[in-house]
Amino acid sequence: METQEKPNFKHKRYILNKQVGQGAWGKVYSAEDTLVGDKNIAIKLLSPSETAKAQMVHRDMGAYQAMKNEAIKLSSLKNVVSRQFEVDENGNPFIIMPFYGKFLSDELGEKESCRRHFNNGLNLEEILHFSKDISKGLAELHCTPGIERAYGDLKPDNLAMESGKVMLNDLGSATTCVLEKRANSPRDNIGCLYTRAPECFNENAHPDSRSDVWAMGSLMYRMFTGEYLFEKELNNSENPKSFIEKLDKKEGKKLIEKKLKNVPRKFRSLVKKCTDINPNKRYSDGAELLEGLNNVEESLDSWKTFRNYAKKCALWSLPLLGTAGIIHSAMTYEPKKLTMPNNTNPVLLYKIGEEPKGNIQFEFERIVDLPEVYESSAFQGLEKLAKQNSNNNRVVAYLLKTHAQTALAGGTFSGSTPNEYQANVYFVTAPKGMGVSPENPKYNPWPAVGKSIEVALGQSKTDDGKVDLEDVCAIARLGAPKVMEAKRISKSNDWGVYRNAKYSNGKEVIPKNEVRFIDKWLSYYHSDL
Repeated sequence: METQEKPNFKHKRYILNKQVGQGAWGKVYSAEDTLVGDKNIAIKLLSPSETAKAQMVHRDMGAYQAMKNEAIKLSSLKNVVSRQFEVDENGNPFIIMPFYGKFLSDELGEKESCRRHFNNGLNLEEILHFSKDISKGLAELHCTPGIERAYGDLKPDNLAMESGKVMLNDLGSATTCVLEKRANSPRDNIGCLYTRAPECFNENAHPDSRSDVWAMGSLMYRMFTGEYLFEKELNNSENPKSFIEKLDKKEGKKLIEKKLKNVPRKFRSLVKKCTDINPNKRYSDGAELLEGLNNVEESLDSWKTFRNYAKKCALWSLPLLGTAGIIHSAMTYEPKKLTMPNNTNPVLLYKIGEEPKGNIQFEFERIVDLPEVYESSAFQGLEKLAKQNSNNNRVVAYLLKTHAQTALAGGTFSGSTPNEYQANVYFVTAPKGMGVSPENPKYNPWPAVGKSIEVALGQSKTDDGKVDLEDVCAIARLGAPKVMEAKRISKSNDWGVYRNAKYSNGKEVIPKNEVRFIDKWLSYYHSDL
């Protein structure tokens, strides 16, 4: 962006070249440091717009102090573009920064979509990497003593890139919001339109750490789908502020949930927590968001580990193509980190007083039509076997014991008890040389059932960090794809409803025998409470 206006700048060391950016607070020029011969620097000169002048009045801060604060306080941060405060021979303040020729906006480009399913789009690892870099910068701004400030204008144009690393740029003097279809929209005091948190549309609103988190959620949605969260709605609205004002919490939640179906499953909960209409339900700052991203990364790494192992077991061979999708969806979370909740049933699989290594809580429905259960001498020894085949996981041990009770109560607990799904899960996790296959599951059933429970525990977490009991039992018997199908068709997440889901031809989504088994399993769980 060139200009014919000659800048009021005079310095013996630095030579300005052409203007490369225009901000609400100033203009940015490519420049040269003649002392060290560095031609790869940028200099920002103060040239506040009317909006920036209003901000200075609101903050009771002069232009000189505003630029000085921007440079000095932020100079030590690792994920924020470094800057140095100087004064020219005319007494005018300016800031020296590295010159960056690439920004995240260049990486995203004008692609219709950035989803990994499209050619030349970003893949999940790239999105995760970029998001972690940005969150690190936000964490520094939000949590570093003496700084503790919001960014306020998170968008691709303000995110510099160097050697694959993304850094926050343009702090304190954010550029004009140049976006598709709204190139002339002013930034005003509360950031870019498409990444602006709903509460920041209010008069006299000010960005904070939670509004930055919203912006990050909308930006991640852009990286996955090619558009920002409310981009279409804002573009189609004559008055964007009016659209936001009419968007109450209930309507907003429904709209967001519908849109989040476009986000890959592993990232869905994280983006949802970023973009909750209620600021208090979001991540509180960049540090919490970074922790959430680290958890997603751990989950992705677990899938990679499984995938490599599955390849060794020839999982993707032709005879198993029909079951590959089931295993792919099921084995995407490392379940070994789950431990028995200390407030769960008092089944003495371990000695009284033995402390669990962690704590989770089950969340369950009050289902009134569960079948009755009974005790049997055949149940003797089940606790010991469950403990031996649960990899010392107290949650798995308990559920494995009640699963065995259910099978025995039906007279079915034998070498062929695991169903096809459980047999496939065990097939890819069985020790090498066991001679096990889904077509010939004649083996000790305990490890197969235990492994399916581990998988189900990992896929049944709720938004509040608890574990949905009914989903655990259903996924452990059916696999996540079948459970999700039943939920979709029944339009309910409750087992009491989706267990009765039917296709348009009247056929049950979940076979009746499996519904009976899962209901009985739940009965044995509740009988110990």
